[in-house]
Amino acid sequence: MNKLYKALSASCIALLSGCATVGPVAEKVSNAERTAFFSPPSSEKAAVFFVCGTWKTESWLMNSTTDMPGCALEINGMPQKRILKNQVGRVDVSPGTLNLAPVKEDSLATYVPLKVEVRAGEVVLVTQNLVHRLGALGGALSGGFVHSLEWTKEQANQKASVKEPVRMN
Repeated sequence: MNKLYKALSASCIALLSGCATVGPVAEKVSNAERTAFFSPPSSEKAAVFFVCGTWKTESWLMNSTTDMPGCALEINGMPQKRILKNQVGRVDVSPGTLNLAPVKEDSLATYVPLKVEVRAGEVVLVTQNLVHRLGALGGALSGGFVHSLEWTKEQANQKASVKEPVRMN
């Protein structure tokens, strides 16, 4: 059991240290900018809100879920600034098909991209999640990390407004 604990700890520390060092961190918006941040996009743009979701660890011994400490989004090949837990970033984009992907932090992880169609005036909330599958030997034969995205247009602005707004671009 002690070896399993050490393997789990090493995996978590490696992932957390990687999360803390990849890319610039988004800056908080001022109180004066807060109202404009959550306002609807202009008639020729769409708004993409981005938040960090859950980090699930799965193994044959246990399953656990916590909040991701930080995450970053790539929109149409352009990496955005990293956001932290309890923050929300916003990027105004042109209508059309968006190619979204988690920013790659680790060459051994799997990153699942997402395509979203947006129209002018729409608001979309994108959430990044992480699943860490541990192998039978506590990480020695690890199933790896899978970063994925999910999106919704339902009440996107209301869901985003409970987080601290930051400037992603």
